[in-house]
Amino acid sequence: MSIGAVVVTYQTPAKLLARCRRSLKENGITDQQVVNNSTNNLGFAAAANLGAKQLSNEFILFLNPDAELTPHSLSLPVQYFSAHPKVAILGPLMYGPDSVCEAGCYGQPINLWSLFSRHLVTTRPPVNTQAVGWISGGAMLVRRSVFRQLSGFDPNFFLYWEDVDLCRRVWHSGYAVHLLPAWRVFHRRGASLSDLALKTRLYDKSADNYFRKHYSKPIWLLQHYLRLLYRLLSPVVH
Repeated sequence: MSIGAVVVTYQTPAKLLARCRRSLKENGITDQQVVNNSTNNLGFAAAANLGAKQLSNEFILFLNPDAELTPHSLSLPVQYFSAHPKVAILGPLMYGPDSVCEAGCYGQPINLWSLFSRHLVTTRPPVNTQAVGWISGGAMLVRRSVFRQLSGFDPNFFLYWEDVDLCRRVWHSGYAVHLLPAWRVFHRRGASLSDLALKTRLYDKSADNYFRKHYSKPIWLLQHYLRLLYRLLSPVVH
């Protein structure tokens, strides 16, 4: 099985990008498309689609420039894909320098309650492979055929939620999204975008786009106004 990688950068320190690309090469991924958003920022979704179009591999790995694969870590997802042809997206657990698993690297299907309650619930990292609602685009392995079938990420999402949207469409197309906890990726979160106020504005705008796209107008408006109230308690995305 052949894997190509797409890395979308935005003001990423050169040393981090070099580590990311080296980790890809050490895992046998020589087909690497690096899309630099620093000058003409297309947004993650559009830039990722641009990089994916240049690849002809059976699988596409989308990886953040501040993330690194651990040595020999791709054999697990490749074997899993071989045994599960209806799985279109696989994701790892992502760990930071503090060795703490990132809660935002996967999630269950989105609804109004989960949208606001996820910060109130403390969960341990799962041990067993399982179906999930979505996988973070920070480290996501996708069947290229399905990605093309669905026309890739929706470029109307500038940053954030494009991964949740893609996974939702994967499920609705008859394929599955799974989390593979035994596959782990190291992530220096926030190295490319550290402005929390800007991140929050982009996150909320994309969340609004997601509900406008997939839900009725009353539900979209309800989440919109609930989010405004929620921001009084939690002003920034963490």
